[in-house]
Amino acid sequence: MGVAAATIALAATQDRATQGKWPASNALTKIGNAWGLIAPLALAGVRFPEDREAAWRYLEAGALAAVAAGVVKVGVGRARPERRAGPWRFRPGSLRDAWHAFPSGHTSFAAAAAGAALADDGAPLWLKGAAVSLALATAYARVAKRRHWLSDVTAGLWLGGAIGVRTMKDARWWLSCGKGQCNAGVAF
Repeated sequence: MGVAAATIALAATQDRATQGKWPASNALTKIGNAWGLIAPLALAGVRFPEDREAAWRYLEAGALAAVAAGVVKVGVGRARPERRAGPWRFRPGSLRDAWHAFPSGHTSFAAAAAGAALADDGAPLWLKGAAVSLALATAYARVAKRRHWLSDVTAGLWLGGAIGVRTMKDARWWLSCGKGQCNAGVAF
């Protein structure tokens, strides 16, 4: 946790310096933005024929990362760069997208897939490398397109990566039904 907090704080010192400095119209941003929407689904598809359990865990990681990032976004209420309000403007509890910068949801989603891939003992090395590379491309794309500050994507990488590793190793969605009643939840 300390290393994550330190890297997010360090990235925050560069939030203004990185805005508008990275090329925003290139293949990397297109790939990164798209990957941030499909990462766990794509990796689940690759692993499904061979290992259904691993495939399900990629989907679990993506779902947990999406929910976690969404909850934190609303709670923090950080202004997006395109608002031109600066990186230190907050409106906690706002439901408007303009105040949902921290953490990056696209990056969290892609990093959840990358974390799960790194923890997936049966995943081939090329899949692990591709997942990590594409998560980093997603982080780059979100800053380059001025949708997030550098610290937003850094937090997204940590949040999603931790969820992905934990989900692949330990966490379980569970659904139990019996006697006309169903219960659902997540256990860690």
